[in-house]
This record gives sequence, C-alpha cells and structure tokens, in this order.
Amino acid sequence: MTAAIVPQADPHQGEYLAPHWQVRRWLSGFTGSAGDLVVTADSAALWTDSRYFLQGAAQLEGSGIELMKDGLDGTPTMTEY
Repeated sequence: MTAAIVPQADPHQGEYLAPHWQVRRWLSGFTGSAGDLVVTADSAALWTDSRYFLQGAAQLEGSGIELMKDGLDGTPTMTEY
C-alpha cells in the first residue's frame, strides 16, 4: 500500500510552525501542535498524544479521518496502518 505521511514539522523538525509549513493542519483541520497524518488512496488517520485526544476527536468529526490515540493499547503504529 502506498501512503503519504504528513508530519507536523518544518524542515528543521520544529514543533511550532509558521503558517507556510502547516500542511497537516490544512489537510485535516486539526490545529494541535503535535500529530502526524497518514493518507492512503482509501483512508486517512491522524496520530496524536493524550494532550489532544478531545480536541482531535472534535476537529476530525465528520472529516473521514480516523483519530489514532498514540500510546493507548490497541492503537496501531503508522507503519502497521
């Protein structure tokens, strides 16, 4: 399967980004400072940590993007996805 990984990072791997580098936010609508989006031809999912579980659920609702709660048992890794 082919997938695109869209990290929340700039070329310097900074966490807080200038608007130009906020591709993940533009594609998903998720505004948290930590999270990575994986997009395949058939699906999309966003991995984020417990700081953003509630925000992620609210912002991704109705988007078709699945929230992956990083660190919880049963959550696949991006590689497994």
